[in-house]
This record gives sequence, C-alpha cells and structure tokens, in this order.
Amino acid sequence: MHPEIGHIRLPRAPGDDFAGNCPFHGDCIEGLVSGPALARRFGVPGHEIDDADPRWDHVVSDISHLVSTVLLGTSARQVLIGGGIGLGRPELLTRVREKSVVQLGGYLPHINGDSIQRIVAAPLLGDQPGPLGTVALAMDALGMGIN
Repeated sequence: MHPEIGHIRLPRAPGDDFAGNCPFHGDCIEGLVSGPALARRFGVPGHEIDDADPRWDHVVSDISHLVSTVLLGTSARQVLIGGGIGLGRPELLTRVREKSVVQLGGYLPHINGDSIQRIVAAPLLGDQPGPLGTVALAMDALGMGIN
C-alpha cells in the first residue's frame, strides 16, 4: 500500500455544499479538487472558469487545508501543488499560499507571507514530477545525484 493523501477529509469551507466526486468518500480532497471533481462542481471543465470566479474560493480553501495538514502532520520542508492549479493557475496558487498562512494562525512561526512562497510551490519538473522525480531519487540513491 502507498500513502493516499488525496483521500484525506478536511474541514469544508462555510457554505460549500458540493458533495464531492470520489466514489469512496465523496468529499475527500480528491473528490473536491481533482479535474473530474472540478468539472462536476462547476458544470464545465475547470480550465474554462476564470480565476476571478468566486466559485474558486471553496477550492482554494480545500487545498489550503490540505497544505496546512501536510505541514503540521509531516513537518515537510516543501509542499508542491501540481495539476491545473499549481501548473496552470498561478493566481490561485498565490491564494492557496495566503490562505494557508491564515489557517496556520502563526502556529508554525517559520511560515509567513514571505517563506510560504518557497514552501508551497508548483513542481519544477512540470507535469512530469512522478516519473522524473523517481529517476532523480534513483540516481541519488546510486550516488549519481544531480546537483
């Protein structure tokens, strides 16, 4: 078994009544913000919705809760947000960062408006972080690190 952080259930934003799209849990993070979930939530694919549309507020809240949970639960140095939000919507990623700082409420003093820019980011490997990251980890394990 491998970790399935996408199936964590998080506090919902007030007024968000979207039931979710996950066949197992409904409103887990994957059921709320994955591509198919966004299409169901919005009635059209997410890429067709303008960044300024207020319907993104709930999505930003959901992803921010996930970021806060990961930071509090793992002490991760960085949280990478890929997919359509991290790679295709920099304005929404900015909002996720800002909301994450607010949600943490100062509990992690090293996370603030400046440091969150580095801590929550889009993957540098673009839409290939899985396969290319695996190769990079293997190279590192074999002493062939890419510095």
